[in-house]
Amino acid sequence: MTGAPQPCRFDGDDAPGAPRVWALAVDHGAPGASPEATRQRARDQVRATLRALLAQHFQLPLSAIAVDDRRGARVRAALVAGTPVPPGWATLGLSISHEAGVALIALRTAGPVGVDLAALPVGWPCEGDVLQRQAALYLGPDHAAAQPGADAAAFVRGWAALEARLKCLETPLAEWSPALAARLARCGTAALALSPDLAAPTPAAAAVAWA
Repeated sequence: MTGAPQPCRFDGDDAPGAPRVWALAVDHGAPGASPEATRQRARDQVRATLRALLAQHFQLPLSAIAVDDRRGARVRAALVAGTPVPPGWATLGLSISHEAGVALIALRTAGPVGVDLAALPVGWPCEGDVLQRQAALYLGPDHAAAQPGADAAAFVRGWAALEARLKCLETPLAEWSPALAARLARCGTAALALSPDLAAPTPAAAAVAWA
């Protein structure tokens, strides 16, 4: 069953305009269920939780909020026709991420936000040339040079921060370049602390970004 959403702490979470982030456990799916069915079930659970968090935050009835659930599209929320627009709704930023039974939800009323939970793909080595090449290609030469051993924990921390920034700026994944690095530098970024109660994959890391 879906767990209750747990607030995630991060450096700067009490600053004006900072996002709020929650983590929750989601169902792994019924035995024998297809990976697609499992992911769809998790998506449904996360969006239902997001609606409840929005209703609570804006003090609106649940029926006043609709959440866009189109696959592959950035998550968005809309007010049902006739609902008064509450303060902060016009500049609302939302982001979600889920990985292996754990989901993240980020909400910000002061503009864009991105959140990501990263884990190594199944079959990837936890160290070595594969991680080093990927780090150099997508995370940039500074990250790759700082991690000569291609440590998996450092890689997923860097990947989570990268994906959070890309989501915040609504920018697709691309190979590192000075121009892309300059764009991503517009985002404030922080690592998220996940509760040990959540069965996150190992190694895994989470990050939030806002601009």
